[in-house]
Amino acid sequence: MKCPFCQDEMKSGFLKSSDVGNLSFVYDGGDPIVLQKSRVFRNLFFKKPGLVCPKCKKILLDYENA
Repeated sequence: MKCPFCQDEMKSGFLKSSDVGNLSFVYDGGDPIVLQKSRVFRNLFFKKPGLVCPKCKKILLDYENA
């Protein structure tokens, strides 16, 4: 999919929680993007697919069927 902001190709990845509670977006070809360092999401272990544009630093998530 093309980024709606810059028209570059977006990369697939996952919004996920970790055992220490960090909320991150992980994708192939890039370092994990830590969105929140907190204990709030600790041990929830969820993984939600999404898209990222490393150029614009935008993440798109679909919350349908959440």
